[in-house]
Amino acid sequence: MPNKGNEAHMSVKKLVSSTAAISSTKIFRLLAQFFVLPILAKYLSPADYGVVAMAMPLVMFSIIFADAGLGQSLLRHSTRDQKIWSTCYWLTIGLGAFLACVMASLGPLFGWFYDEPRVMPIILALAPAVFFQSSTTIPQTALQYEKRFGLIALIETTATALSFIVAIIVAIQGGGAWALVAQFLTMHGIRASGIFLFSTFRASFTLDIAGVKEHILFGKDVMGSGCAQFMTQTIDTIMIGRVLGTTLLGFYTMTFLFVRITFRIITGPLNYVLYSYLAPHHENITFIRESFLFLTRLLSILIIPVIGLIAAAHEPFFNLLLSEKWALTGVLFMIAAPAAAYQAIEALRFTYLLSIGRADTNLRIN
Repeated sequence: MPNKGNEAHMSVKKLVSSTAAISSTKIFRLLAQFFVLPILAKYLSPADYGVVAMAMPLVMFSIIFADAGLGQSLLRHSTRDQKIWSTCYWLTIGLGAFLACVMASLGPLFGWFYDEPRVMPIILALAPAVFFQSSTTIPQTALQYEKRFGLIALIETTATALSFIVAIIVAIQGGGAWALVAQFLTMHGIRASGIFLFSTFRASFTLDIAGVKEHILFGKDVMGSGCAQFMTQTIDTIMIGRVLGTTLLGFYTMTFLFVRITFRIITGPLNYVLYSYLAPHHENITFIRESFLFLTRLLSILIIPVIGLIAAAHEPFFNLLLSEKWALTGVLFMIAAPAAAYQAIEALRFTYLLSIGRADTNLRIN
């Protein structure tokens, strides 16, 4: 990591250890999936994955708006103002409750759009996850602010393990697509419980709307960027589900579980930790530029060979892992491999632009 007198800005040791802590959660989830996916693939059909995938765009779109970008804005300040943080908390609580209600009300519309009656009850069941996400935004931001990444990793790992256990139980009992719904709800519910339990943040009953105006404006661009990125990543899912149906959408969804693996276990954790270190020093453009170039090159060395090997050996790899029933997944992964490698590396751009306050640039790029 280039420093040139910038040791005070970022401890490489702390960055690496913090990233490793968050990454360990993703690796655990990945390893768990290697054991759980074959079990779920045995009891669930591609159509089961497909019908849940039809509901997920609405869920994930709601989650993007659930935190309003306020947590990322708060991390850019070196002090914690209790009144400001509490105001942001109550705003996210209200927004989450509103979005969960909107999402539930749109369930029948999505069922009609896909011509799939199973979509509506699944959307209704998943709606509470949006509120879970919004209600934990500020308490989790406090954990990030204090750089308690080991604790965050422990919470995420526990939630992951319990959610997989629940999914397996429901699948074995013949729950079909509801095994995936139960997994998602358990993950968000356990995660929310852990964050509330261990976070040092406790909201006071105060509101200072004028004081959070700066954070709302910053969050607006963060949400806009997230929305644009979401649309580019999910419009294909919506169209495949609408035109080709649940079975082919199930293959496509399974493929992208693997396409995004490198982002989930490497780039994602690095972004999560990196922002907490970069944001307070957003004025040092030289340091930010040099660290960006260094990390981009490092990620290229790590990611491109791994994805290339899996793509080259896609047939035996996916047949062994998922069974021949899912063979089409390997073919789709081979086709998507170059984009998968590029996106995992390019994703660093979001964090670096955000750290220097250019959420508007992220929005335009997306």
